[in-house]
Amino acid sequence: MPLIVTIGEVLWDLLPGGRRPGGAPANCAAHARAAGVDVELVSRVGDDDLGGALVASVRAAGVGVRHVGVDLALPTGTASVSLDGSGGPAYDIADGAAWDAIPFTNSLAALARRADAVCFGTLAQREARSRDTIRRFVAATAPRALRVCDLNLRPPHASPEVVGKSLRLACVLKLNENELATVCNMMSIGGSEVDELDALCDTYDLDVVALTRGERGCRLYARGVLVDHGGASVEAIDTVGAGDAFTAAFIAGLLSSHALERIAADACRAAAAACSYAGAFPPAPSGSR
Repeated sequence: MPLIVTIGEVLWDLLPGGRRPGGAPANCAAHARAAGVDVELVSRVGDDDLGGALVASVRAAGVGVRHVGVDLALPTGTASVSLDGSGGPAYDIADGAAWDAIPFTNSLAALARRADAVCFGTLAQREARSRDTIRRFVAATAPRALRVCDLNLRPPHASPEVVGKSLRLACVLKLNENELATVCNMMSIGGSEVDELDALCDTYDLDVVALTRGERGCRLYARGVLVDHGGASVEAIDTVGAGDAFTAAFIAGLLSSHALERIAADACRAAAAACSYAGAFPPAPSGSR
């Protein structure tokens, strides 16, 4: 079974209906595990009741938590989430959280060498310590590993330096339409959407780019090969975590060497399914450890 490592933030999403576990790396890990893939989460929580409950929730989803540390000084992360009329979320992410201070250790270096894929984003790079750890971890992965950057831009934590460095570390990129516009503006890339995807691949030596388009599906681009999928319809409760469910299925498909057409269809179905329930974690965990 392949091993996916997700690294970065783990936090409580404070939704109108109550708190639920969240953070893009944790969400992706939970969905990948529900799909039957072995997953380890690298993150950090506070030495508080919220932290203990959060680790228990992630473990209950079947995700490995051996590399989720406990910080004695910083609190467990939270994000206040408001929903618009269509269930789209807006986030107010608390500063100074434990996941801002993930240390790099010998055990993380060993984990990096074992990983078949690592998924990372830009939000957890907002502070120097976690930024350094994420970059060292990705750089320590084996040459065969998929290095997947799921941008997850959250202003004001999206500097051109962080974005550019992240893209250079990656061989696979996943982003949404708004993020594509932001990145192309940062990097002075123009032209049609296909021109933009092609320029990103050339500039940053990317093998595959996944562009998500909400209810309109996705577009996958791989060195001149373009695959479009119109998405899957669902009665949405909210869209929290839909992109992370897409990412999990996308990575699983790449690891299985599936055709891009199948990967696009599977990832769109996973994203649609995530919209059918509240919160970002799948409702029926496949197991625990």
